[in-house]
Amino acid sequence: MHTTIDADTIINTIVESARLFVYSHAEILTAIAEFDAHNLAEAYGCASTGAWLARVLKMKRTRAYEYAAVARKLTAFPTILDALRQGTIDYTSVRYMLDYATDTNQHELVEIAAESGYQGLVHALAGATPTEKQPQDAGEHCGLTIREDGQYVRGWFCMNATDGVAFQAALRAGAHAYADDNAVDEADAQMMRSTFGLPPARLMLQSLMGMVHMVRTGAATHATMAPAAQVMVHMTSDGRAFLPNHMAAPAARLANLVDHADLMGVLYDAQGQVIRFGRKRRLASPKQVQVLLGMWGHKCAVPGCGHTRFLQMHHIRDWAEGGATDIENLVPLCSRCHSLVTDGFIRVVKPGPTLYFRFASGEQWVCEPGRVGYRDDAAEIELDGWGVDSFADEAAPTWDWDTPKV
Repeated sequence: MHTTIDADTIINTIVESARLFVYSHAEILTAIAEFDAHNLAEAYGCASTGAWLARVLKMKRTRAYEYAAVARKLTAFPTILDALRQGTIDYTSVRYMLDYATDTNQHELVEIAAESGYQGLVHALAGATPTEKQPQDAGEHCGLTIREDGQYVRGWFCMNATDGVAFQAALRAGAHAYADDNAVDEADAQMMRSTFGLPPARLMLQSLMGMVHMVRTGAATHATMAPAAQVMVHMTSDGRAFLPNHMAAPAARLANLVDHADLMGVLYDAQGQVIRFGRKRRLASPKQVQVLLGMWGHKCAVPGCGHTRFLQMHHIRDWAEGGATDIENLVPLCSRCHSLVTDGFIRVVKPGPTLYFRFASGEQWVCEPGRVGYRDDAAEIELDGWGVDSFADEAAPTWDWDTPKV
């Protein structure tokens, strides 16, 4: 028996419910701010507004104190509150932008979040300095303890973003070393050698032990034996620097990396263009892969995807059709989205410096150099035969798909 599903009704329900959810967030934050301003928590037997929320609403304590802090900050930014109440932006974006908001930039932050969402906001603020003083780095935030039975050692640490990215790079090198030197499962070894980003959680300890082995055997000081553990810093022509995987780290904190770390810099010009590589190779070089992953936040470039593993460097214009293995002709896609491109459910077009993602549903996302991607279903594309995605069945996309059958 075939059941007919009304996809439009389902989608409309999700969208409208999300708007109501966002409106409710605005209302509860407004009320919490007023509750806090009148110090009502004390009258009701609580030491703070956060404590009252946790007790009365049975919230998780961290969320309760977060709500109280956000509500307190939000009173100074009516533009942000109005956008939240209207459903233009969501609570997560509000919480993030409040660390950077001022009287003069709140309109701009709202526009970015409304146009490009939370991830676009994070990208736009990469390297920016928060308006409030942040906690000082605490190098002593680490420890080792021996379990009571004496059979295991437990460890923990908390480090700033610049130390963290160096640790991640070394951990990746440790994954390679462990896979090469130990009899691990072949599937796990292949994953540790070939995937991008950090190893999966179940292989993290092995990667750490790979680092330990490199230090104990002296391999870490031998150029031909130690795998590369390189940190990448992205820089703009106006002097702003950021880490692609830790965009909230202020540029000022990266100075020590530049002075003392083994790093590779990627310089963007005023139009957001980066370095060019030649056409002598079909596959992206390791440095090209590093640059591309940094440009796209170490995740699949397809809007809304966000996968960080099993990424493939996709030629927008196919190599066989004259497409160069250059940064501007490559885009990282996860294996699933790559298949959707192959099957024609997603079209990737780049007739010039601007990259377009077009979906079978009619959605269109525009990624211009130097700015975050945004949705614009009405954007016109001048197709000239260049930059049609590699796996399209036609010479050029027509954008006249039928609505997908559910």
